[in-house]
Amino acid sequence: MSKRRAGFTLIELLVVIAIIAILAAILFPVFAQAREKARQTQCMSNMKNLALAALQYVQDYDERFPFSIYLTVQNNAPCIFTLFNAMFPYIKNTDILLCPSDRQAFNVVQSFGQFGVPVCSITGFQYTGYIFNWCVFENGDVPGLLTASPPVSMAQIEFPVETSMLYDGTLGPPPTIQSYLQARHNELAPANFVDGHARTVKGKLRQPPNNTATTWDGKTIRIYDVGEPGPYQGQFNLWGIAAKRANGTWCRNCPNRGNNGNC
Repeated sequence: MSKRRAGFTLIELLVVIAIIAILAAILFPVFAQAREKARQTQCMSNMKNLALAALQYVQDYDERFPFSIYLTVQNNAPCIFTLFNAMFPYIKNTDILLCPSDRQAFNVVQSFGQFGVPVCSITGFQYTGYIFNWCVFENGDVPGLLTASPPVSMAQIEFPVETSMLYDGTLGPPPTIQSYLQARHNELAPANFVDGHARTVKGKLRQPPNNTATTWDGKTIRIYDVGEPGPYQGQFNLWGIAAKRANGTWCRNCPNRGNNGNC
């Protein structure tokens, strides 16, 4: 007659549990990194498609970039027309305006609607994880609030490889409406540039005390500064058209509104 095998002892069970816990501690960060890498890849794909859309617009409109915002009329009623409205015919799918790692997507409709008139409607669109370079996509006219600057032409941009268009970011409240880089992908922020390429920009998390800001739609965010050489180094956004000083060092300016930036 065969003997029945005894069950696990308490010590054996504890050893098994300890091994499982160790494996989980090792593997969970690996899985998390793989998941975040997939999100970064998706975000980069979004940036490439948005670059293509922006440049298709430029080709269709005499080599000029669209305004970021201006007042117009839609369905016989005034509304705020944004860069996203201008690009929509070239993208069709508003999902590419969302960063998959952004848990605090910027509410465009709520924020821009505070100008006193609603944002011009785009079916299915309210939020975005991306913000634009205000010096490439200039202000249009919003009476009583913003005075239009001339639209930027492609010929004005001497360094298209270094000049940003859109990037992972968000906006602060009026009157300054600051742009903020958001390096959501392990301190990397996908961005696209005037020549049409997309890449990640290194962000460096700012240390206390001045390391947080409030967005236009009331969220608290961490501030990242650009942590790589180039025209935006040390800044908390990718604002400005890339230029060079007489000594050959990088700077950035906003020529169509008469702002020399740090040049």
